[in-house]
Amino acid sequence: MKRIYKRATSYNVFLIKSLVVLFFIGTGFNMYASAGKEEQNTRKYSKLSVGKKYKLAKTLMGKGGYITAAQYLEEVVTKKPKKHQALYMAAKANEAIRDYVRAEKFYSQLLEVKPGKYPMARYDYARMLKYNGKYDAAKKEFASFKDEYDGNDAEVLQKLVKNEIAGCDYALTTGKNPIAPRKVEHVSEPVNNELTELAPKWIDSKTLLYSKFPHDTAINLTNFWKMKKDYRTKIFTATGEGANFNNETLVPGAVNDPKFHCGNAVTTADGNTMYFTKCSEDKMLNMICKIYMSKKEGSTWGEPKEMPINIEDYTSTRPALGKDANGKDILYFSSTRPGGQGGEDIWFATIDNNGVASNPKNLGKLINTAGDETTPFYDMAFRRLFFSSNGHPNMGGYDVFVAKGNVDGWDSIQNMGNPVNSSADDLYLALDANGEQGYMVSNRIGSIATRGTTSGDDIYTVYLGGRKVFLRGYYAVKGDATKKPIAGVDNSFYLNSDGTFDKKSASVTAGTQKFVYAMEPGKKYKINGTKEGFYPAVDNIESPAKINSMSDTIDMVFYMEPIIKLKAKIENVYFVFDRHGLNKENSMGKTDSVASFLINNPAYGLEINGHTDSKGTDEYNDKLSMERAQEVANYLITKKGIAKERLVVKGIGEKQPIAPNEFPDGRDNEEGRAANRRVEFKLFSAEDKILIEYDKAFPTTVE
Repeated sequence: MKRIYKRATSYNVFLIKSLVVLFFIGTGFNMYASAGKEEQNTRKYSKLSVGKKYKLAKTLMGKGGYITAAQYLEEVVTKKPKKHQALYMAAKANEAIRDYVRAEKFYSQLLEVKPGKYPMARYDYARMLKYNGKYDAAKKEFASFKDEYDGNDAEVLQKLVKNEIAGCDYALTTGKNPIAPRKVEHVSEPVNNELTELAPKWIDSKTLLYSKFPHDTAINLTNFWKMKKDYRTKIFTATGEGANFNNETLVPGAVNDPKFHCGNAVTTADGNTMYFTKCSEDKMLNMICKIYMSKKEGSTWGEPKEMPINIEDYTSTRPALGKDANGKDILYFSSTRPGGQGGEDIWFATIDNNGVASNPKNLGKLINTAGDETTPFYDMAFRRLFFSSNGHPNMGGYDVFVAKGNVDGWDSIQNMGNPVNSSADDLYLALDANGEQGYMVSNRIGSIATRGTTSGDDIYTVYLGGRKVFLRGYYAVKGDATKKPIAGVDNSFYLNSDGTFDKKSASVTAGTQKFVYAMEPGKKYKINGTKEGFYPAVDNIESPAKINSMSDTIDMVFYMEPIIKLKAKIENVYFVFDRHGLNKENSMGKTDSVASFLINNPAYGLEINGHTDSKGTDEYNDKLSMERAQEVANYLITKKGIAKERLVVKGIGEKQPIAPNEFPDGRDNEEGRAANRRVEFKLFSAEDKILIEYDKAFPTTVE
């Protein structure tokens, strides 16, 4: 029997060891063997007793042979459904190989048979439900675990449960509906096979750069060691487009070192520099990964140089390139080094013109969590950081998130939603130079799997679509050479559809902050800006029909004209009792000044309102007030040349006195009545550039 154990263990040892390998150079996920060979292995020992199969499975679990162990354990629990130790190992083995359906089944059975012995089983069961997209059921189990669990780490687990429930809520609401027009499509062979593929990147529109194992079936690590054969991951390219590729080729040169696992490659925009990861292993397959740089020498890659950002005993991996606010080159990467927020974090370093990197800095708490953040990619077209995390609320495992900005400051992060994310693990999203389409890695249903539906990591095409131009701008004072931003401008943004205006967004400027509005290519827009003390600003913008990858954001300064009003003083015209004729003392000069204003400001019109005192009947006073108003109008028309169309004539009568016609004791108030015998002027215009002062200037005589 020892020989049986040895042979079975030797065959399966690589399955778990590769999990450790890919934890550092890939996604943290296993590489899986050919199902056919594993089934042959279990059939070979099918005559073993249930007890011996259990012992063999236990040994395999200790050595990392999870696939075969899972198959043996399934046979054991079929015969002995109440054997809780076998149920627990069956759940763990299937979880390790990411057969979430079987893992869910065995956790459920374990909770029925012996829940008290395995206090974390309900939490793990809830996670499997979530991985399988059963969000309502998962929420219920997470809540039950939260109420029941009282271990020493209860406080930590309470936070984890809260995060998991938040992820379920997101999936049940926002995440349940695919975001149009986004699409995800499985890439064809030879890029994808039964083993893990990782780190897809664009080189150009026809060339895909990625990493994978140089084999497409299970590897007997023991035999490879004995024969000193190379089984480690390599960097490849393939030609094609979309989801269809061929001509898979190893990247030439010194980057594919046979003594290391090599992967996670990214090239600079000019194609002359490559950053990538090399991982070394000891005989226990403990991994330490480091980032290297290689320069292109003709058509091949030169000898790699280790980057100074690496530190001993900690992994640095998954490099990505970006820019800061000043255009300096930035190297993003993920690392387990100390000083982070917990787990694996995303870090960055500035790279100078000689390729020398500065001391790395952590991206901080907005991006990094107590969980794991990994596979960064910076979209330079739209200045967005994409990364995957299992620490932010997610739809299951790792989700892809995006944060706009750069290392100098990030906006709040956003889950990329369905269909980019699924209930499985979704990582490595990387886009083309236009920020519109790209590739990612996922073990979602549809991937090539050796057991269940979610045990394999494959490369997928991603089409985000609906690419938009962004209008970024601010308001400045018209004529100000410094173009200093105006704060507090209330601005609204409209889509102009053949003269129909559809409001799309609005904001109020603050300090030097710029507003940013999304525009669809080839569309017309209008932006209105208002602020007290300024004339309204109305501007029309048309977005370009074709978008250049580096001109997706249109920067504009909009100008507002301050209201600087000229001053004009307008006085009333007064009349002799019971008369409507103009006189030189109280009427002529004032009427002339009004005429002068109208001549100098042709945009203004004039309302002429006649008034009387209280002597006489209402009918008589209405007629007299109209005569007074008309007298002034005739003077302006005939003597001063003012167009009749600019004048509005009204007779008010005695209805609107500006002074009392009598004293409180009933005596006649001659001065008050003199003030009421008047014509008042009101200037009007669509423009509002003149500050007009209306001065009553009471008459100096009571006649």
